[in-house]
Amino acid sequence: MKTIADLVGPDSLLCASPHHHKLIRGRLFGLFSTSSLSSFVKLFDALVLDAMSNWSGGSIVVIQEEALKLACKTMCMRKPQLVVGETKEP
Repeated sequence: MKTIADLVGPDSLLCASPHHHKLIRGRLFGLFSTSSLSSFVKLFDALVLDAMSNWSGGSIVVIQEEALKLACKTMCMRKPQLVVGETKEP
């Protein structure tokens, strides 16, 4: 069985100590409004559903690769100068 660090890498925010996680969360919290978070959740949910619809039954899915694709698409789509649908695969 793999640990979270094995799956996402030792430098991932998911591997931060509770103390550092609290510091990071406190610093970033003020950057996001309720409406911003709401639109992000809707966008991310749509991207996850779209990605999952492309998975075929019985195939192997590498979660780390899929998560990276989703993160890249999300970042690109959140940029105001980019048009939705013109995102590039990582």
